[in-house]
Amino acid sequence: MGAPKSYPRYSRQEALRLYLGCPDFEIRIRKYGLLAIEDQEYAVWNDAEADIECRRIIESELWKFDIHFIMAHLPANLQTAAMKGVLEHAQKELGVDSNPLIMSVIANLTQFCQDVIAMFGREHFLAPYDGKEGLYIGYFIYRVK
Repeated sequence: MGAPKSYPRYSRQEALRLYLGCPDFEIRIRKYGLLAIEDQEYAVWNDAEADIECRRIIESELWKFDIHFIMAHLPANLQTAAMKGVLEHAQKELGVDSNPLIMSVIANLTQFCQDVIAMFGREHFLAPYDGKEGLYIGYFIYRVK
């Protein structure tokens, strides 16, 4: 087993330019730290930052997950038909406002998020434009728009 790969210190902007093969393009920084080249927007993060952002998105969208997946992540004493009915009703009637309820009953939110990422991949949440995750010189690159 060799030493981990090390990359020269590139900025996020330079990494994006090289990844896209556009070394002369001007990159603008948009709100939320997104990088823009012409009319395209990208998120460029290291591995830990991508994990944090993905978890933030998953936690904000708990209400969208399949009830069976949610139920599998509840403590055993809450895996009841009554709880399933309550959560299904909350999802249907409250939508995003049911997130605090769902979050409060999930046994291990970290494990829930890890299972979601294992199932769908980070790109499902971080690259709404094309669903792809690129990796270049230590940065994960996602097309957002």
